[in-house]
Amino acid sequence: MQKPAQIAALETKLTYSVTKFDALTDIYLQSHLAKYLIIVTAGYFEQVVQSSLTNYARPRAQSEIVNYIDTTLSWEGSINRRKLERILARFDSAWFTALEAIALDAEKQAVDSVKDLRDQLAHGNDNGIGYGTARTYHFLVRNYASRLIQILP
Repeated sequence: MQKPAQIAALETKLTYSVTKFDALTDIYLQSHLAKYLIIVTAGYFEQVVQSSLTNYARPRAQSEIVNYIDTTLSWEGSINRRKLERILARFDSAWFTALEAIALDAEKQAVDSVKDLRDQLAHGNDNGIGYGTARTYHFLVRNYASRLIQILP
């Protein structure tokens, strides 16, 4: 499957932001940007799942079904690999197995870590994430998301 246009546009925007963040040397500011980057990375992954599966369904189903899929997936927040497996199983249980077979362990860990860190931040906890780690997780999650798009027919 080809990457949805809205995801490509979001990736361009995020890459620009990360490039700007990289230039900052203020540690205090970087710690806040790390939290921001975790939140937007989690949101990015949710959007990839929603838009990719909606785009998969669009040529295969009636518009009412596509709208149902899109709406249902919009409620699926805070996605880790276990939740992704349940979502993908609603379409084809072989997809998650195929994704996990090509994904790197670091990418898998990053998806789960970003979800956990996002949840901690959403509940007001300071998780101590540093900018370097958040940046690494961001790009690992993007790689995992690209692999997800790659395995969809």
